[in-house]
Amino acid sequence: MNDNGILHLKDQNYSWSNSLNCDLLVRISTYQVSFAVIDNATKRAVVLFSSNSAKSAEVVLDEVEAAYPYINSNYANVKVTLETSQFTFIPEMLFQESELNNYATLLGAGEIQAESRLVKEAQMRNIFALPADLQATVKKHLPAAQFYSQADPLITGSLKTYPGHHLILNFNATSFEALLLSEKGLVFYNTFQIETPDDFNYYLLFLMEQLQLQAELTPIVLMGEIERGSENHRRIKKYFSTIHFGDCRQVTGIPETFKSLPSHRFFSLFSLSLCE
Repeated sequence: MNDNGILHLKDQNYSWSNSLNCDLLVRISTYQVSFAVIDNATKRAVVLFSSNSAKSAEVVLDEVEAAYPYINSNYANVKVTLETSQFTFIPEMLFQESELNNYATLLGAGEIQAESRLVKEAQMRNIFALPADLQATVKKHLPAAQFYSQADPLITGSLKTYPGHHLILNFNATSFEALLLSEKGLVFYNTFQIETPDDFNYYLLFLMEQLQLQAELTPIVLMGEIERGSENHRRIKKYFSTIHFGDCRQVTGIPETFKSLPSHRFFSLFSLSLCE
């Protein structure tokens, strides 16, 4: 990552002429825009970009388009995940597409344009609403974009790679996602806004109490914007003894030029490749 907070890696063997055989994955969260190109034939990442910046997503996308015009290539799929706190889950066996507007009332007051995605591994539908202005911005740059909430890739990737009892914690710049899995599948998912390690500590204790977690029997998997030895990591170690960092290599192949990357940081981005 350079001094401007930009990371750009490319497999030297990849040619842009092959884009129709690839998926473009994009993840936009507060202060971060990242994307990856996945070669569908080899199931390997061939491009990875990440920008940590206070600039708006529109400005970052403008800069990306100017610096890396290949982002406008024709891809097999363009999958984009955006952050939202407006979501709910419905078992797939109970879901009815004709009732989508009624499900939208569960997301909050006012007019809400709800969308749904099947989370196949959990046999449920994620009903969610995304910021309309941000969607319009993305569509301007990526007209073929298919939208997902941040929950879809994290749940899908985690269920595929961490079966059984685990508490998954995925950190973003100003929030974290908590996902509890059991031998039967998904137990709990939610997002929490945090500004300080004390905020995080409060919600961690809240989760331990509400979910009745036995610290000595609950393995923790850390993903996203967290580093070993950071204050949030130290807070987790106060309560839990079994702590692992996620490994995106269990989701997609990584070329040698990417091997120096912390394997947990882009787990959600790469897990977009698993979403339907």
